[in-house]
Amino acid sequence: MVCVSATCYDTGMNPILNSTKLRSYFVKALIGSLVVAAGAGIVTLLVGTFDVLQARILLTTLLIGIYSIISLCCMTVFSGRFALWGLLGI
Repeated sequence: MVCVSATCYDTGMNPILNSTKLRSYFVKALIGSLVVAAGAGIVTLLVGTFDVLQARILLTTLLIGIYSIISLCCMTVFSGRFALWGLLGI
């Protein structure tokens, strides 16, 4: 239900899921976490020897990148008719 100037319209969507502010925060958080993970991966490659710890850091960076891409894809359907699938994908 959307209310504008004391007139309400039923949109059939959950207003919490339709919030552009929520989507904006989520996208910024995904991009921020991806930047931090990439920075950790770059520092890991430039400093020290390659051992188990560096391999775990690079694998974590890869997994955060994959999660970010999948989550961004799910955000496209998050406020539409398939909002439940978008929420489950995230």
